Amino acid sequence: MDNSVYKHDSVVAYLQKHFYRYKLNAEGNDTLRWNGKLFQYHTVYKVHEMALYVSGGNVAYPITAVIDTDGQPHYQLGALDVSAMELTLRYFIEHEPWETKAQFAARMTPRWK
Repeated sequence: MDNSVYKHDSVVAYLQKHFYRYKLNAEGNDTLRWNGKLFQYHTVYKVHEMALYVSGGNVAYPITAVIDTDGQPHYQLGALDVSAMELTLRYFIEHEPWETKAQFAARMTPRWK
């Protein structure tokens, strides 16, 4: 994904416009402070606590996570292609409050080629 999806012009532009981005090495030992809490490498589980948090404990690589304006993480496991990334990112910015991701996907017109 680093060499394809995250270098795609439309993905880069949309991320820069709408999101704060952070790439986390889930097996790294960086200490992060977010929302008043410290997240560190967990020596028992052998994974970073932030990866556990954003994935709800369902760690698999890669993980694409979006933390919404209420501070709630939403994640998607596995590698995403450009069309799946478009749906994921645009859903969080453009969906109606009542709309599920599946409902949004049914009406969304893909724009990223």
